[in-house]
Amino acid sequence: MIEYYNNILCVKSGWLYGAGNIITKSNYDILKHRSSLKQTRRGGNGRSALIEYNSIPDRFKQKIIEKIGGNPYEIYKAHWFQDFLRTDHKAYDYFNTYKLGDGRYLPTDKVKLYSTQAMFFNAITIVKKQKKRQSKKIYGSNEKFDFWEHINEILIHFEPTYYHNLPTKSGSLRHKFTSFRKDGYDSLISRKYSNTNSLKTYPQIIRLLLSIYVHENLPFADKVHKKYMEFITGTKEIIDLDTGEIFNREDFKKNGEPITISEATVYNVINKPEYEDMILSMRMAYSKYKLNKSPYMRRKLPEFSLSKISIDDRMIRKDKDGNPVWIYLAFEPLSGVIIAKSYDKDGKSGSMIRDMLRDLYYTCLKNNLRWPGELEFEHHLTGSYIPMFDKLFQYTRLCAASNSREKRAEHGIKQLKYGAEKDIFANIGRWYGKGVYQNKEDYKEKKSYKEIVADSIAAIDLNNNSEHPHFKGKTRWEVLTEKQNPDLSRPQKFRILKEIGNKTATTVRQSDYVRIQYNDYWIDTSALALLEYNNKTVDAYWLPEADGIISEAYLYQGDKFICKAELIEQFNESRFERTEDDTRIMQEQFKRLANHRKRLHEQKEKLIFKHEEMSASDFIAMDAVVPETIEDIIPDETNTDFYDESNESDEEYYKQRALKDF
Repeated sequence: MIEYYNNILCVKSGWLYGAGNIITKSNYDILKHRSSLKQTRRGGNGRSALIEYNSIPDRFKQKIIEKIGGNPYEIYKAHWFQDFLRTDHKAYDYFNTYKLGDGRYLPTDKVKLYSTQAMFFNAITIVKKQKKRQSKKIYGSNEKFDFWEHINEILIHFEPTYYHNLPTKSGSLRHKFTSFRKDGYDSLISRKYSNTNSLKTYPQIIRLLLSIYVHENLPFADKVHKKYMEFITGTKEIIDLDTGEIFNREDFKKNGEPITISEATVYNVINKPEYEDMILSMRMAYSKYKLNKSPYMRRKLPEFSLSKISIDDRMIRKDKDGNPVWIYLAFEPLSGVIIAKSYDKDGKSGSMIRDMLRDLYYTCLKNNLRWPGELEFEHHLTGSYIPMFDKLFQYTRLCAASNSREKRAEHGIKQLKYGAEKDIFANIGRWYGKGVYQNKEDYKEKKSYKEIVADSIAAIDLNNNSEHPHFKGKTRWEVLTEKQNPDLSRPQKFRILKEIGNKTATTVRQSDYVRIQYNDYWIDTSALALLEYNNKTVDAYWLPEADGIISEAYLYQGDKFICKAELIEQFNESRFERTEDDTRIMQEQFKRLANHRKRLHEQKEKLIFKHEEMSASDFIAMDAVVPETIEDIIPDETNTDFYDESNESDEEYYKQRALKDF
């Protein structure tokens, strides 16, 4: 439609009498014939004929201006300038990620505005580098044209299409462009984002106001303002809670006069989100702040059961005599099972922890469960037990005190209290009830210690056998047993009983047994080699079974494990009364005595030097005494010689017997 040809603004002839409908074709031909229209380029070969704009009569120029919406010279400038406009992606990325001094990001509309300004300044930079002959297309042949004046006109033309908010005065525009060329993108950001309010000029005022606000009497904003005014007027001294020093009144003066602030300013300071967390941590109790306002970790439950257990104590309630009843329990997170428990009247008794661990040991053995891999606990009551925890569990975790969110056992206690216990105990969760639920008579404790413990055990059983909320169709106990972590080991009795078992000092007797609680226990005679020289004293660690019988014990010398000792069962010596169980016990004792003789013989063979004068038959007899199987050496139970222990020291007896067997 409009273009420059040989630095002359021209209009396409076809547009004049065609799409533009500026002039009729016949009128166009007449004016051209009279040379009123000056043709600057002939048409043909795909080119359009061009008519010099200045040769067009004024009546037709006005139609052109109305048709294209403005002065053709200015419009062409805009179209020509638009060819240099290119989106500056680097500018957009710079402003989109720009952080202000206070940590904020630029508003989205400002990011777009500054990116547009950078795009225009980049185009102006290119235009300034254009050759002079190309600039004449825009500015004509006038040698004294004002570059910035013309650029300003172009920018005004683009304002409706590209909102850039650049200065409308050429001097201001030039100054802003110069700053852009010198400082880059940062020069476009409004300085108001870097300005601070008047209070930030006096940070000590904020410190003083906050020191007043976090005082233990918890004043409101109006009281804080009142105390501040009393301080600057000299009627009150205020201490910096952080340093313990008295604030210097001279620091709160400007030009020798006290700095006064309004109550609204105080309100704005103490309610600024930046200070909220610090204020709450100082005005609230530690446990309340930690639970309700402090940031916390997000965790998920283990995928397998027994990977971790969490332990804690709580007071169930008071008995009819007013004495508290305490419970220490172990909670398995995945299943929600209370896997171990112990009770006591003394909440400070550390024995509850050992009793709870013993209950955990019994539960694992009785139900063929694996031993937990991690123990979670808090320091309360457990200080002296931490070394023991490290020996019993592969991992231990000490939780912060008074942080119920962190410890899984607290979640289990809440689950138990408002779940199963609510169905069994009275007066749980009714503190704000109305009507009959508000009757104080209902809150009187009426049960004995044993009754409360029995109710607690029933509540735990109800909890453990209730349906799991996430594993539909399965009880909590089924989830515990079926989802055990396969990487966990079975309970290592000799390690566990060393820490939680009863301890009895005893002595190895006749190289065969030890006596514990008036019962005899066999030992593995090969373990005698582990004993210290000239020392048969050992410590036996044991726990009774449910029926009170001690079936086994584990022997140590110091921290050195020696062996396992098993209860020696007795059989009825009367054959008439003997049962199958008696026969089994008797055969086991036969085998054990035979093993003892075999071991004794092997020791003699290895350790005792034979005299050269021994006969060949003696050697044959000594070799022949070695049986091929243990059963071969078990004698006929009718042979009374077997029970005669005095014969064991008779060398001739063994020789004759060996020859006979051979």
